[in-house]
Formats: sequence, structure tokens, C-alpha cells
Amino acid sequence: MTARITSYQQAVDWIFGLINYERKPGRTRDFRLDRTRALLNAVGNPHHDIPVVHIAGTKGKGSTATMLAAMLQGSGLTTGLFTSPHITRFEERFTVNDEQATEAEVVALVQELQDAVASCDELVPTYFEAAMLLAWCFYRKRKADIAVLEVGLGGRLDATNVCHPKVCVVTSISLDHTNVLGDTLDKIAGEKAGIIKPNIPVICGVTEDPARSVIHGRAAKHDCTVTQLNRDITVEYTPATKPEQSATINVSTPLDLWADVAVPLVGEHQGNNLAVAIGAFDALRQAGWNLNPAAASDALANVRLPGRVEILSRDPLVIIDAAHNEASMAALVRTLDEISTVRPRVAIFGTTKQKDAEGMLEHLLRAFDHVVLTQYLHNPRAIPWRELNKIAGRIRNEHRLTAELYAASTPTEAWDIASSLYEPAMICTTGSFFIAAEMRALLAAELGMENGE
Repeated sequence: MTARITSYQQAVDWIFGLINYERKPGRTRDFRLDRTRALLNAVGNPHHDIPVVHIAGTKGKGSTATMLAAMLQGSGLTTGLFTSPHITRFEERFTVNDEQATEAEVVALVQELQDAVASCDELVPTYFEAAMLLAWCFYRKRKADIAVLEVGLGGRLDATNVCHPKVCVVTSISLDHTNVLGDTLDKIAGEKAGIIKPNIPVICGVTEDPARSVIHGRAAKHDCTVTQLNRDITVEYTPATKPEQSATINVSTPLDLWADVAVPLVGEHQGNNLAVAIGAFDALRQAGWNLNPAAASDALANVRLPGRVEILSRDPLVIIDAAHNEASMAALVRTLDEISTVRPRVAIFGTTKQKDAEGMLEHLLRAFDHVVLTQYLHNPRAIPWRELNKIAGRIRNEHRLTAELYAASTPTEAWDIASSLYEPAMICTTGSFFIAAEMRALLAAELGMENGE
């Protein structure tokens, strides 16, 4: 039996000591829901009493979840939000009305989970399962009216999939986590579609086959109504004309017209994510929820999402982004072109084993003048910087690209190189949530960010 937790540091150490598939690649057979259900039963099944909007997808699910949670909170609901991974503190993963658990609450929540583990014959959760279990107990403690849950990995076997949703959302499908989810878009879509439940409305942001057909097929099998982006939900995106302004969208859903809604996150793809969030919001309204569209629109102004085209400085333009597959890197490059034409541009890149490093690097080498290859330090899944340097060199030679390459063994060294280049007008760190988190912490003091925020 593990010693009783009595302090915040002990609680965090206990959580981080669990099996963590964000640090160690898992296999399909490593993921199952029986542990989560048994431990939830031991703490009184809080997930039975809290309605949910459940959001899966390869890209955009965290942004969509965050914007939808803000809209629901703006409409007067006490709203839980579950996202991953965190950037600075573990408690970022589960909030209620934008508030994280206090240190005292974390201790109490972990004690409750320890008691559940003891009552279930030491059935110990994984790190992600623990986060989900703690979230449910926190939502119950804070009396959440509704929770918005971002799937961690896939959907079918993800720990969030024990929920009872009122709306299911699939934002997008692209190749990622192929070792677990499958190596084709239709296989990945099948895993994501595993969140779809009988007779529950589905909002589909997947716009291309074969993935779209898989989502629709699963929905039809379960007698679900599908509201499809670019068919039932239409969106017109107007980019900002000045850096300090927000882009806007006009959105039409089967229920309503939303005009001149400010997009709080940067990039045209975030306009589509917001349109999907609005579709989910209106699906709740159609189901009888008393929600206020005007208040929801106003609440979007408060949305902040670290690590998603996050601008830390404007002179030079310093950006952190957690793009970690080829599709999200392509979206990042388009977004950077939208917000700024400054040159020269410097990319700092580090990524994770079993990710498409080659696909991401080709985008960067075409879009940037200088690329600094590095690796994050606090997770063993990093691709070594020497290996990235070889991949980048091969791509540059094969495609006759002109971007200058540099190599750095640490994020600190990478920043020193990038910031010392002749008048860099833009420095963008990307490739992984982990490199984004480490660089963000590094730059907190450098750029005067209070507590890394």
C-alpha cells in the first residue's frame, strides 16, 4: 500500500510516478476502460451526474474544447474543461470556470483516488486515467453543470470515453499516433468515431473522405444526427487587418446565424474550430439547453490557449506553437503567413519519436530562412538533435532548399543561436507540446512573462 499523501508535492510526485504513455509509447492493448470504470465506481461515479460534450480529433480538439467551454461559461453554466497535455502545471488539465484546483484540493483529490485504489485491490490507474479520475471528482466538488472533455488519444479506448455525452464532436482526422491508432486515415477515423454513442448528436468537422465517411457510417449505425462542417455548418472567415485585431467569422448552423464573431485564437483553421464549437453549442440549444448566443460570443474574448500560435513578443515576433504532425505544421505555416510578412524567419524545431519529422521539416525548410534543430530534455521520447539534423540536411539537399541549418543540444542553446542570428524578425518554436512547454518556461524570465504566462 502506497504511503498516505499529505502534501501537494507528494500528491504531484504520486501522479507523475504513474505509468505515463505521454512519455512512453503505448500499444492498443495497453489502453482499456475497465480500470477507469472500476475506480470511478469506487469514488461514487461522478461521471453519471455531469453532462458532457465529448470532443475527439487529430487536430483542433483542444482549441474547440476551450472555446466551447468559454461559450458555455459565458451563458451562465458552471463549466468543467478537460484538456491535455499541460504546458506548465498538471492542474491545467482540468478546470471549472477557468479555475484550476488549489494545492489543498489537489491533495484531497489524490487522497480520494488513493482510497479508491486501495478499495479496488490496488488497481492503479495510468497517469492519464488518474488525470481523468481527478477531473471528475473536481467537477463534482465544484458542482459543474456541464463538462467539455477533450479526448487524449484516439477515442474508442480513451479514458474519457466512459462519459455520458449530450453532444459528440470529431474535429479533424490526419495521420498521427499511427503505432496505436492505425496507419491509414480510415483506421484512425474508426478509433476517433468510437466516442459516438446511440442517438447522440454528432458534429463533424472532418471534411474529406475516407475519414468523413467513417464518421458518418458510425453515426448512422447508432441512429445519430450528423451536423457536418461545410454542409450544415457554413463559415466565412475574415482575417484581421492589424496584428492587434482579431479575425472574425460568420457562421450558419441548422439553428441560427452568427455574425461577426471574433476568433480569439490565431489562424483560419481556428475559425473552422470555432464554427464547430458553435455547432456543438447550437446542438445543445436544440436539445433544450437555455443558452445565450450573445453572451457566449462575448465570452470568447477571454480565451487564451498557451502553445497554440502563442505570441510571446512582437519585437522580435516570438511565437510558440505545439504543431506535431505534418497537417498541423502546414496549418502553422499558413497562419504565420497570415499574421506577418516579416523576414528573416527562424524556426526552432524539436519533436517526438514516431512523429512525421520529415513531413514537418519539409514545411519548415520551405517557409523559414533559418532552422535550429534541437530536442526537449524532460521526456525520453525526444528525437535526438543529431538525428533531426541528418533528416533536415537530406531534405534540404533533395529539394534544393536554401534554409540555413543549425543544431543545438538543448532548448537554451537553440534559443541562444536563434536570437543571435542577424536581426531575426520572427522566431517560432514548434514540433511538439514538450518543446513548446520547455521553451515557454525558458522564455518566461527572458521575456518578462509572470509565472511563465
